[in-house]
Amino acid sequence: MQSIKTNLRILFNKNRDHFTLENYYYSFLVVSDSASEVVIHYRKTVRPVIRQVIKDLLEVKILDYYPEANLIFEPFKYEEEVFWAHKKQAYLGNVDSQYFVAVKYANGNGVKRNRHLAILWFKKAASVGHVMAHYMLGIYYKEGNEVVQDFELAEKYLRFAAEKEEPKAQFALGALLHLHMKKVEEAKEWYQRAARQNNLEAQINLGVLFEEQGDLFHAQLWIKNAAQAGQVAAQYNLGYYYLNGIGVKKDHILALFWLKSAANKGYAKAQNYLGTFYETGISVLPDKKSALFWYEKAANKGNENGKNNFNRLKKNQRPTKDKIIDLMKKLKDK
Repeated sequence: MQSIKTNLRILFNKNRDHFTLENYYYSFLVVSDSASEVVIHYRKTVRPVIRQVIKDLLEVKILDYYPEANLIFEPFKYEEEVFWAHKKQAYLGNVDSQYFVAVKYANGNGVKRNRHLAILWFKKAASVGHVMAHYMLGIYYKEGNEVVQDFELAEKYLRFAAEKEEPKAQFALGALLHLHMKKVEEAKEWYQRAARQNNLEAQINLGVLFEEQGDLFHAQLWIKNAAQAGQVAAQYNLGYYYLNGIGVKKDHILALFWLKSAANKGYAKAQNYLGTFYETGISVLPDKKSALFWYEKAANKGNENGKNNFNRLKKNQRPTKDKIIDLMKKLKDK
């Protein structure tokens, strides 16, 4: 057992960028035709070693030397043992362990969920400058999760993390300033900083903000960027842009492509939209069966327009010309 622990430390030091416990402990499993024999062998010989190794690694404060050692602990299947080992280090002042403990309390992973304790440990980590702890506290105060909603405190915590170039914090700060504090120009700056770091949520919000300000060229640029990267809401918006010629040349084929991309990913508004395409024959042959299929998909996701359209079409009530025009005007329904 001692040689195993020694070899593990050597292996970690040599390969810490690629090393995970799972890859290592599976190498100890005996070759056997019986799955039960493998499980018994693992429980009796491998699991105790791994637990002891984790304890040893944390007790020598390995996280102080190799913060990336967290990569080892994350995939470990016995979260409870890992949690308590980290909590011991958290009490000793290790900031990465403090953040780890906070996240586990927040998610209830390896320990019973306790948002109050999560906030306490996030604050401990934030007090010594942990960037993601600041971000998490900003989100808590922004949303009012387990704390009294406080936009000023949210801004304080998010701004600290945003200024450290954390893209998620930059997006969240932009959204806070844009949607809650009405500081639109500053919000745009933070959206742009996050968008340049490929934060897809920031890219779509930036596109929407440019659209609100009448800058349709830049709106479609950012929406298109997010759509091409797979952001489903951006794909929906880009389909709408192509259908109506917003910032781009009107193109029903591209509109269908992007709306179908979003619909296939379960985006209810796009599914309702696609139902109207098939019902009215936009870029496709009219097909009642396909229209009903997409309307029902949207309805099952809770989309009221999809529900109404499904019920209407199910009763074989063909829409009038005025109804079709009205449907097309209301399709965006953001």
